[in-house]
Amino acid sequence: MAEPDAEVFALRLRLQRALSDHADLYQQLELGKRESMLASAEIEGLKKYHFKETHELQDQLLAQRSVVSKLTLRLQEALQGGHQAAMFHDEMTTMRQSHGISMKRLQSQVSRQDAELKAVQSERDALAGQLEGIRAKLDTAASPAEHHSGQQHLPEGNMQQAHAAQLRELQAAHEQQVRSIQQAAQQSQADLQAAHAVESRIMQEAHAADMKQLQELREALPEALAQASSEARHPQDLSTSEIDALLAERGEVAVSCEELNELRVLAANGADSAELAQETADLIALLHQARSSNLTVRKERDRLRHKMAVFKQTLSSELLTMQLRGSNDSDSM
Repeated sequence: MAEPDAEVFALRLRLQRALSDHADLYQQLELGKRESMLASAEIEGLKKYHFKETHELQDQLLAQRSVVSKLTLRLQEALQGGHQAAMFHDEMTTMRQSHGISMKRLQSQVSRQDAELKAVQSERDALAGQLEGIRAKLDTAASPAEHHSGQQHLPEGNMQQAHAAQLRELQAAHEQQVRSIQQAAQQSQADLQAAHAVESRIMQEAHAADMKQLQELREALPEALAQASSEARHPQDLSTSEIDALLAERGEVAVSCEELNELRVLAANGADSAELAQETADLIALLHQARSSNLTVRKERDRLRHKMAVFKQTLSSELLTMQLRGSNDSDSM
């Protein structure tokens, strides 16, 4: 009976160990499930974040493409607006000439009023000298007549009062004339300052407009050049119709080059900035590059036309040879 009990006891121990291992495996399975759920949640979060970032990048790409399109349009408008800039430059030149004439008139008027003021001052000095002479004569005439009677002294007092009244009238008239001339001079000076302020404001507005337009051109040129270089094709890959279309397009660019040269003259007249001159030089270099590309396309077109002419001539000669050979065969028969 002891051996079966020992076997039962051993079996119980093995069963307890199996149950314990099973519990451990179950805990590990639950832990693995939790870790799997956490990993799945993290993957879902990463997917959402990646999806969000992808959409944001797509939106940014669309926005950048829209900006490039707008800048390209603005660049084309700026190139086409060269003629308008030249017209504005002519208007500004006319306005400056008329303003210069007005300034010369005001300056001549101020000079004339200064001359009149000097004349009045000299006249006043002359009158003061005459007044001093009259006073000296009165003093000289009054000194020997002090011993005469009161009836003889009364006309001399009346004469002095008359001279004093005349002198006061002359001084009042002279002061009134001086005040009127000074007021006219002050008014002319105020008009001159107002004209200078208007001219300065017009020049500042024109300079600001030129700087803004050139800044927009400088900002738009890299994107336009990148887009043009990405869409460019080699002249040997172009057909005759495409070459003609490209030449027509480059012809418009050449016209805009001449208009933009006028814009360069306007910028040189309107500003003394070295940065503005450098930007204008960059624009001129770009235009020379476009013209050199135009020349390359023209050479390629001439080469293709020459090859076409040689091919036509060769074909015509071969046809003539075949016709002569056919006529000789008919004659021999």
